[in-house]
Amino acid sequence: MFRLQLLLSLWVALTLTLIHSAIGVDLTLEPGASGEDVALSVLRRISRTGLFQDDYDLSFRSAYVGTKFFEEPNNNETGAFQGMWMVTEEQLRITQTSEKLVEIRSRIPQLFPQIPNWSQVTWESGELMRPLVNGIAFKMYLETFMENGMYPPWLMLRDQGVFYNERIDSSTSPDRFLELVRELETFGNSRNISCLGYKEIVFVHDGSCTVYPENFTNTKQWMVNLLDTFAFEDVRVGYVVYNTGILAVFGLDSIFTSQEDRRDAILNGSKPGMYYLLHIHYSIIIKPSIRVHSKCNIYNLFF
Repeated sequence: MFRLQLLLSLWVALTLTLIHSAIGVDLTLEPGASGEDVALSVLRRISRTGLFQDDYDLSFRSAYVGTKFFEEPNNNETGAFQGMWMVTEEQLRITQTSEKLVEIRSRIPQLFPQIPNWSQVTWESGELMRPLVNGIAFKMYLETFMENGMYPPWLMLRDQGVFYNERIDSSTSPDRFLELVRELETFGNSRNISCLGYKEIVFVHDGSCTVYPENFTNTKQWMVNLLDTFAFEDVRVGYVVYNTGILAVFGLDSIFTSQEDRRDAILNGSKPGMYYLLHIHYSIIIKPSIRVHSKCNIYNLFF
């Protein structure tokens, strides 16, 4: 009888193990889980809820800069922070008390039933070691610096480095932040699939009279801001303005010695001499667009 009970117990244990393996483990909820895939899964789950504004990749970059997706956690002998996004006790307190986050806190139990009421997430509970909880805390902290309908204060890559140094980890200088981001986004990873060639960006800019001078100037500033998110040495740029004709301000083979030189060339670009409407059938008018091309991917962005 005893032997039968033992065999039955073993069978039940084995069955439960097999079921658990078949179902799989949600690593975003496993304390201490690490890796880029885990970071991306967390950020995708959070993004799908629509709870947060676009942080322009700061969360993804921070997970790498701070802890290499928790595969190389920073020195934390004092216990000053927890998890992949290095959330501190003070940051957690801010997420639980900020008036700007009242609605977000109220929706978390509905959108993330695996997570307790946000007020029940304590520093001592260890909940912050679960990547999903840690990621939500970090996104909530970032949200306190945003205003609805406005760009965040870290829109440009260089601004992200300054923000990271001042608000997240003072031991990481802005230059070190930029160095690690370039390491992340230059070599093989899920966003840039082993694409080691230059990125090529050609701006095709509407210079017709339907575009007011102020808007024309603002668009050039937008182009410059976009280029600031790339490492200077990793991208080749061309700039074309069209009206009834086409003006090539500079081509992909143009040689610039610095980011500043390239910025000036764009900002000093002018409209073609003709200032009347395009008398061309709409179907062949080039829409204002940016074509971003690399060996690995092609994007079309419209503004």
